[in-house]
Amino acid sequence: MCGLSVCVQNTSSSSSDSLQIVKKMNLISEHRGPDGEGLLQTDNITLGHRRLAIIDLSKNGNQPMTLNNRFHIVFNGEIYNYIELKKELIELGYKFITNTDTEVILIGYSHFGTDIFQKLNGMWGLVIYDQKSKKLIASRDRFGEKPLYHLSVNGRILISSEIKQLTPFLEKVEPNMRVIFNYLYIRQEDYSDETFFLKIKSFLPSHYYELDTSKDNANFSEHRYYSIRENLENKRHVTEESFINSFKESVKIRLRSDVPNGVLLSGGIDSSSIAAEVSSQLIENDEITFFHARSFEHQNDESDKAKFIATKLSKNLITFTPSSESLINQLRDITRVQDQPFGGPSILMGYNIFKKIRETSTKVILGGQGADEILLGYERYISSFINPTNLSSLLNIRNFSKKTSISYMNFIKYFFYFRSYNLRKFILDRSRCLKKDFINRQDLDLVKKTVSVYSDPLDLQIEEIESIQLPHLLRYEDRNSMASSIESRLPFLDHNLVEKALLLSLDSKIFDGWTKYILRGYLESNDLPKIAWQNKKFGFEAPLNFWFENESNHFLNIINNSNIIKEICIEKEIKQLIKKKDINKVWPYISLALWEKEFKVA
Repeated sequence: MCGLSVCVQNTSSSSSDSLQIVKKMNLISEHRGPDGEGLLQTDNITLGHRRLAIIDLSKNGNQPMTLNNRFHIVFNGEIYNYIELKKELIELGYKFITNTDTEVILIGYSHFGTDIFQKLNGMWGLVIYDQKSKKLIASRDRFGEKPLYHLSVNGRILISSEIKQLTPFLEKVEPNMRVIFNYLYIRQEDYSDETFFLKIKSFLPSHYYELDTSKDNANFSEHRYYSIRENLENKRHVTEESFINSFKESVKIRLRSDVPNGVLLSGGIDSSSIAAEVSSQLIENDEITFFHARSFEHQNDESDKAKFIATKLSKNLITFTPSSESLINQLRDITRVQDQPFGGPSILMGYNIFKKIRETSTKVILGGQGADEILLGYERYISSFINPTNLSSLLNIRNFSKKTSISYMNFIKYFFYFRSYNLRKFILDRSRCLKKDFINRQDLDLVKKTVSVYSDPLDLQIEEIESIQLPHLLRYEDRNSMASSIESRLPFLDHNLVEKALLLSLDSKIFDGWTKYILRGYLESNDLPKIAWQNKKFGFEAPLNFWFENESNHFLNIINNSNIIKEICIEKEIKQLIKKKDINKVWPYISLALWEKEFKVA
């Protein structure tokens, strides 16, 4: 896991400061790679890299890496099937001088070209430069676990792992009001190649991009190398056994590491499944640590579950609880870490657990992100599962209400709210603190899109994975973990497992009122029925009640200092939300104001 920095200079430019630009970008991303720095200049290209050493800890793994004095790469991520790909390339006659996955990508690209991306099983943001063809390739992994951004400015194209590496080179930091609208109105982020910064764009997951660097002011050509829907065509439903076998394989290859591994254990279904599978695969005396962040509020405290699992699996457990006062003081830090406004204060809690992990020898963490999206785990998904023309389906709502935290009436409300554009718009218009003229100027296509997919569970899952839900969660995960130089690996996002999950019958995902039914069965088979059949979903939440009792004036001051909020929001309605102590509704305005101040947005 690393950070990369790239500068492509127009060939006609007389400027010679590209190296200094990349050095500055590298310095900003030092947290992503504290184990080493590399720089390379060739033609009009400057490549920079910060290394977090995970596989082949020797200097052989340093980047930028070069092959045959022609191909150069800077790479952020992890390729889990690099051993199998390396064997395939050796059989084709290639020789290797390192034990890294980076060299596998580079030699693989020299042989397969851009087809190599379809062969990779992992997470990545990378740039490859072919010195002979003058072609530069940028690519991201299938689901966007690893970030990659770009900016065109003053005759240069800059590419980076994080947005904050690019903002110093903007003449003026301007807000992207369309993105801000969708964030405040429908709570959507990272749903396209646009960012909150007007001129900074993201490379899309499942894509690679080509740039002819011999031509001044050339643009990237965009190519999609992976599509969930296309990969599911002409495939039959898979068995539960096949899914579980793929899950085991996904965990197995994500334990490949030359540094200590750990598991982020909440006590819920997803992380407990990973903990159980990791334990079953470890050779006797292999060490691995489980980490649990304890909630401030008693009703959300799952530490007893985490202790039970760790004891049952005979593994070391580290539990900690950050102080609520320290979290308030970290608001500026987390805004800087995340680069953009974010969905809720619980992100602060994730940030703190990675800080705690950094105090140990553990450098790689396995987590449960992605399970809800691939197995219909969120309770709101049940509204897609219900068929209004089927009486038995409607009767099942009572089962759902007994086995989740949502009441029968709220399920009915969910059903109509998520499926009706007019109803949803009516409620959103009245529940958001936005001025009418601002709403009326906006494109509501994203609202229409989220409504259109709710009547079909498969359509819903694909959209949630590709744009609506998962991308912003992966951004939170990447920034929080890398801020503490920790590599986060997500077994549920192995593309083979994702495809099998989507091909499972609905009964394997939601059955008799139980969500993620197949994982519950897996946990029971591992002698963890107490964990398998828990019926309440917890989140690792910030101490909201404490904050509102003690910090409401602080939040109000943050919002009052925002020029963007003054321009587009009805401030008295925001004040009412603060007065009502509704931090979930008021949080986006707080986060937006913090972002505006931290990045000096014009």
